[in-house]
Amino acid sequence: VVMLLQVVLLVLPYFSQISQANLAAGLQLLLVSHLFLTTASALILPFIAFANEESKLINLANHDPLTQLLNRRGFFRLCKKITHTVPLNSRVSLIMLDIDLFKQVNDRYGHETGDEAIK
Repeated sequence: VVMLLQVVLLVLPYFSQISQANLAAGLQLLLVSHLFLTTASALILPFIAFANEESKLINLANHDPLTQLLNRRGFFRLCKKITHTVPLNSRVSLIMLDIDLFKQVNDRYGHETGDEAIK
């Protein structure tokens, strides 16, 4: 929008009776705003990209790639967060599932089938 306004103000004297001297203040304001927006974008965009990549890395570090469930690190981080935020007289439940002798499933049917069963 700023660049479009600049073009309009630069071309306007050729199609009307307005002189460039009358448009100088508007052009200066647009130039300053253009420089400000460009500088702000150049400074802010790398931070946004960094925050996005950091979020992805935290997700990879705390979740199992197969099931997308929390891994040990993520589980303990969540437990710590819950114990600090839940009031002392509140009840918290935890359900843990363990598949006994799952190695036999992998050995008999293959690891791909075992992965599908876990998913």
